[in-house]
Order: sequence, then C-alpha cells, then structure tokens
Amino acid sequence: MDSATANASAINWQYNVANSSGSWTFGIRLGVVFMVQISCLSAISVSCLLCYITWQEIKYFREHKKWQTPSPILVYFISLLSSEFVQAASGIISSVWVHHAGVVEGPLCTAQSILNQMGDVGVALGSSIAVTTWGLIVRNWRSSPSPKIALIVVAIIWSFVILVTTISLGVHRNKEDPYYGNTKYWCWIRSPTYWKDGVGLEYAFMWLAGLSNILLYVPVSLKIFGTYWNKRRRGVGGGAGAESEIDKETKERENSMNRVAFQMSLYPVIYLITITPLSISRFMEFARPNNPPPFIFTAFSACLFYSSGIFNALLFSLTRPALIPNNPFVHNRRTESEYSRDRERSMMSRMFGRKEKLRRKEWFLETGMTSTDIEDEAKGDLANVKVVEVHVSSVSERDEETTSTVISAGAPLRSLT
Repeated sequence: MDSATANASAINWQYNVANSSGSWTFGIRLGVVFMVQISCLSAISVSCLLCYITWQEIKYFREHKKWQTPSPILVYFISLLSSEFVQAASGIISSVWVHHAGVVEGPLCTAQSILNQMGDVGVALGSSIAVTTWGLIVRNWRSSPSPKIALIVVAIIWSFVILVTTISLGVHRNKEDPYYGNTKYWCWIRSPTYWKDGVGLEYAFMWLAGLSNILLYVPVSLKIFGTYWNKRRRGVGGGAGAESEIDKETKERENSMNRVAFQMSLYPVIYLITITPLSISRFMEFARPNNPPPFIFTAFSACLFYSSGIFNALLFSLTRPALIPNNPFVHNRRTESEYSRDRERSMMSRMFGRKEKLRRKEWFLETGMTSTDIEDEAKGDLANVKVVEVHVSSVSERDEETTSTVISAGAPLRSLT
C-alpha cells in the first residue's frame, strides 16, 4: 500500500466513519461530558436572560398601556442571544454521543450539524453591535440607528444564516458521502474534502468578525481613553468654580456614553477569547488531517467556545443599564432633542460668564441675534437651525428662571414669556 492510500485510509478512519459507537475511551467521554455541561449552562443562562427581557417588556406594557420602543443595541443583542442558544443546543445533542460512546450518523447528527453552523455564523454576524458602538463614539453619531433599521439588519442576518445551511445541504444532498456527518467528536461538515466549505461557510465569517471587532474597537478604545486623559490633563471649564451646571450635565452625559462604549467593547473581547482556541484546533485539523491536535486541546477549545453564552449573559447582568431602554443608546425623539439642547446650552455657557447670564438674556432680545450668529461666534459650523431652547439663570444661586425662545434660521429671537 503506497503512502497516498495510507493517508486516505487514515483520513477516512478519522472523519468518514458513519457509526463510531463504542469507540470512545473514558477520557474522551469525560471531555465531551464537560462540553455538554457547559452547553447546558449556556442555554440556561441565555434562556433566563431572554425571559427577563420579555418580562420587562410586558411589565412596561402593563404600566404604560403601550409597548416600549427598544434600542437598536437591544435588538442586536437579542439576536446575538438567540444565536448563542442555537449554538448551545447543538452542544447539548452531544450527550447522545456520550451515551453511545461515539457518534452515530442519522437525523440527529444532521440536526446537530445544522444547528452548529447556524449558531456559529449567527454569533459571528452579531458584530452589528460593534458597528453601532463605533459610529456613536468615533463618528459622533447623534443617535443610534432606528429600531426599524436594526430589525431589518437582524432579518437579513438570519435569512443569510438559514440560506447558507439549506443551500449547502441541498447542493450536496444526492452525493455519495453525506455533507453533514461524523467528525469524530461531534457532527459537522463531514469529510476533510469539504474543508473549503467549512472555511468558506463558517470559519471565514468567524475570523472576519474577529478582525472587524479589532479594527472597530481599537479606535473606540483610543477615543474613550484619549478623552479621559485630556480631561485629566487640562480639566473641564478651567476648574470646578468656572464649570457651569450645563457643562456638568454635558460632561456627565459624555462620561455615560464613554462608560457604555467601554462596556460594549467587552463583547468582542469575549468573542475573540472564545473563538481563538477552536479556530487554531480546526486549522490544525485542516492542515494535518492525519495528525490532528490532542483531544485535550480540542475539548478545552470546544468548552471555551460553548461558554460564550454564559459570558455574554454575565456581562449583560453587569451592564444591564447600558442595554435596556432609558440610556444614551436608546433611539427616541426625546433623547435627540435633549442632545441638541445640551449642545446649545454648553455653547452658550462657554460664551458668557455665570454672572452675566441675566444681562445676556436682555442683550439677545434687544439685538435680535440669530442662532446662526450664535453658532458662528462659537464654532462656525452650524446652519439652518430651526428650534433652539435658551435657558437663562439669574445672578442669584437660588433663583433661576428659564426663558424658552423659538427662532427660525435668519430670524430674530422673540421672547415667549
């Protein structure tokens, strides 16, 4: 027998065995048991979290008699949790292989393969969170994308995931060797001759998502820590005494946004940690099919991979205010108007001292200065402002009056009081 035939025989023994029942040693069965246990914990964690989110929505509906508008981050996160649950379900099926001490091909094996691929690709495409966070922090989006856009993105992701698995199964349905089947420790794309499909239809998305997360969150981290150190070095408003209440509110909002962004940056870190060992293990199998990595490394990488649902659920419990409504990432009109109002307040506060705020009110009303003139004076980049709220405080620390003025671009200010 020549070397090529021997290598082919070794490959077939490792990957193309339809029924390996009774071939696992105690160590292999123990390792797979750990995979199943972690998958169960992940499924339970994700299920409890999804139930909690649903309960919060129902509670809000009972109190306000209307459904709460979700933030796009929450929409993306629910999609991510759903993918995590599908992924965990595929790992739970391995409990049957533990019972048989080996993988047995059939409908259950095919189901595990499909769930495995759907969950892995779905989690990889969950990097929509990274794109949104990058836009809000680095590109200074005034608001996150609307919930409708988030729902459309999620629908596209899941449609793509379903099409990838169904089309692949349909194309290879009539071939001699099954497309999905025994891969020694669980079920996946069966033969090493299909390694191109394994890379192109699953691992390519995982690696691309990991690279995208790195490229997106490096500038986010630099922006967050750069802003922090700049404030530490030069201070805000020239000292605590000179800092107005408006500047304090604006600074608190900026700090809240940066804190949320930092918390969100932990999700891609978890993703990179969980996929790296399994990617290395799978790459070694692709490169050396007749000399695979040790089982202990494969079991460790699989356990870490299936634990991503646990990590994400735990992180959600720590960053819950950042992901449920009533936070800077929520998309609604009130949040946008507050952002514009705070921006105008901060600009006005920087132009005038605190003791001149009362005189400022009279001066603006007498001169008829427009909002365009105000912004050109401060920054020179605002045009066509239609609504501005000017809040004026008296010289007294105790008495504070608010004057709301409505102007059109190019029209003088008119007091509504």
